[in-house]
Amino acid sequence: QFAQQIGRYDLVSEHLDLLLKENPTDVKNLQLALTWRYRQGDREGAILLAREMVKYSPTESAQLLLAKLLLQRSDPVTRQEARPWLWPIAES
Repeated sequence: QFAQQIGRYDLVSEHLDLLLKENPTDVKNLQLALTWRYRQGDREGAILLAREMVKYSPTESAQLLLAKLLLQRSDPVTRQEARPWLWPIAES
């Protein structure tokens, strides 16, 4: 957070990459990296990380986050991909 506050975005990116390299299945690290990529405008990178989150921790919140990111895309095929993630949540 400090690196981000002082505008050292290169350091933020380096630290996130290191965290993911050390423990690529840690959901908290994935969430941090996902948030960072999303805020930097890297929507595709955020979607990839959301897929990893669902893979390693298939919680309702992770599935909803992935669906939300997919629905924000303009491509109809990508948007359609969100449906299977939403139906189980809607039914519960």
